[in-house]
Amino acid sequence: MFAKATAKFLRVSPRKVRLVADLVRHKDVGGAFAILANLKKGAAVHVKEVLLSAASNAKQKNPDLEISDLLISKLTVDGGPMMARWRAASMGRANMILKRMSHIRVELDVKENVERSKKGKRKKVKAEKTEKTVKAEKTEKAPKVEKEDKKHGTKDTSVRV
Repeated sequence: MFAKATAKFLRVSPRKVRLVADLVRHKDVGGAFAILANLKKGAAVHVKEVLLSAASNAKQKNPDLEISDLLISKLTVDGGPMMARWRAASMGRANMILKRMSHIRVELDVKENVERSKKGKRKKVKAEKTEKTVKAEKTEKAPKVEKEDKKHGTKDTSVRV
């Protein structure tokens, strides 16, 4: 996480905001602004404001940083408190209407492990060994142990870690 921004107590249902959030999650910031500008959803305005705030927070942390170098690493939409309203129903009853609120949280990160080739296309750079690759190498080097199953007359070769 390089920069973050939150908007709380927005008077929009979280379900509606999540529709917009799913479109821009894990995209680069420039592409996300383009998607949000052409979207005909009311919640797009709220997501765009929070994204703009997070981008300006990142710019404030590092003035040399360009917005095109940022990536939306995390975008969550949570439900906030609900206002209860009552509406008259048939046979003298009353139905409760819930006016929902939402909290939007955006976390931006700098694009890593990406290099530009001569043609301008992005090329992934080989990253350092991760925990998964180290664990896989350990299991490959582990000695094999043979066990005999006396009942069925078969051998079980398993890896000892």
